[in-house]
Amino acid sequence: MPNLFAQADGLYAFSAEEVDAIYGAGRRVTYASGDVILEKDRPGDCMFILLEGEVELDLGFEGKLVLNETGDYFGELSFLHPGHLRSATIRALKNTTLCLLDQGVSEPLYQRYPRALFNLFRRTSAFVIDSREQLLANLIEQNEALTHIYDYLRRTHEALNYQELLAQTDELTQLFNRRCLLDQLGRAVGESRETSRRVGLLMLDLDGFKPVNDLYGHPAGDHLLRQVARVIRDCIRTDDLPCRYGGDEFAILLRDVERMPASVRAEEIRASIESLPPVRPGAPQVSASIGGTLYRDGDTAESLLARADAYLYQAKSNGRNRVVWSL
Repeated sequence: MPNLFAQADGLYAFSAEEVDAIYGAGRRVTYASGDVILEKDRPGDCMFILLEGEVELDLGFEGKLVLNETGDYFGELSFLHPGHLRSATIRALKNTTLCLLDQGVSEPLYQRYPRALFNLFRRTSAFVIDSREQLLANLIEQNEALTHIYDYLRRTHEALNYQELLAQTDELTQLFNRRCLLDQLGRAVGESRETSRRVGLLMLDLDGFKPVNDLYGHPAGDHLLRQVARVIRDCIRTDDLPCRYGGDEFAILLRDVERMPASVRAEEIRASIESLPPVRPGAPQVSASIGGTLYRDGDTAESLLARADAYLYQAKSNGRNRVVWSL
């Protein structure tokens, strides 16, 4: 806080007579150590000039300020704008004497010392303007800092999401991986227990993949796996979860599904894989065996997975390149 009677240049300086006039227009008030002089958010219409003692201004998030020099002042905004809510709680730190200037001082000062009144208004209002400008500058600076913090948090969040996505994604096919399937299957089974929305599971294994891999090498095998992944993505809904379970085995979690549309989807996947062109001229044709099942009362993620896998094995045993559903 500035000192009301600190040295000022030329026109805005107080003469000794004017200082005495201002003190004479006000009234002396005293406070014991610990007394509250002003309370934050209470309306006021006066200002105070420190004569002797020491006061503390609690400005909230802006911190605290101690005034202890004769001529230090506070409360000027409520003096200039009666009814304005106090912006700080102020208390005496020791026995303190103040000069209180209320709305009644303006008329006698205007009549006898107009220049003193002008300087009083000018210097207090100038401080208010400077304070508001500084506050605005601080708010702009804080906003910029918060923007940087938000940007950092956003980028960190995106990085974490990306890392989590990588942890749940099969690098070769870009389908979800086994870890993700097991996690989501458990959640889906829990939802099926609590609602009427049934969950289905398809387990798919490629027929004839090993000869392709052995004869033409891993690059050809990888190419075939990526083709199969594309077929699966093209045949399912956005709510379904396609996964590479491991090797040439895939799994598709079907959300909110019934037997007929699920079996149609499984057959479409099987037929599309059968129609894939050979990876090399003369290479063996591949197909897919698929086992499918739907959630039953009392199922767990493990029992659902085991049942789908059993029907996949049955599809293999029954001649391959077919879909076998549980009843």
